[in-house]
Amino acid sequence: MAAIYRQLRTNLEDRRNRPAARGFYVAEMDSRRWAATEEARTGKPARTEAAVLWTYHLLARYGQSVRLPAIWFALIALLGATGMAIGGVDLTPAFPLTETTVRDGWSWSERYRLVLFMVQSMVSFFFPPNTPNLSDSERTGQLFARFAGPLLFTQLLFALRERVRR
Repeated sequence: MAAIYRQLRTNLEDRRNRPAARGFYVAEMDSRRWAATEEARTGKPARTEAAVLWTYHLLARYGQSVRLPAIWFALIALLGATGMAIGGVDLTPAFPLTETTVRDGWSWSERYRLVLFMVQSMVSFFFPPNTPNLSDSERTGQLFARFAGPLLFTQLLFALRERVRR
């Protein structure tokens, strides 16, 4: 089925009908994903392709959705900030506050600092914010965010490019 959808898609793209071709692209990718999943169930070595296609589908609807990468970006930033808040991270040297900090409960400025720290970690792949007092689990979360951020941002840019081309 994927080959048929590909032929229909390329025919529509040759006629410069990109909105209609988008539907056939999604159908082609869905067919490939289901075929790879079925092959993986039968024991053939298609697990990697199935995993990549499922991830690509969940993260960005095969590069066609602008909202999904933005939602995933915000969700990872909020979950990372929440995880660091639960772990009791202290960001005072990197992000000093002008007001007094409440340690028994989290103030809004502390929550904002944690979300800001996670967003800065996600958008700065080569130069993350310098925080010497992170635990190993917090550094692991920051490292995950540093890899997930550029990936999601790239998916967002590809989807925007596809939307502009239509």
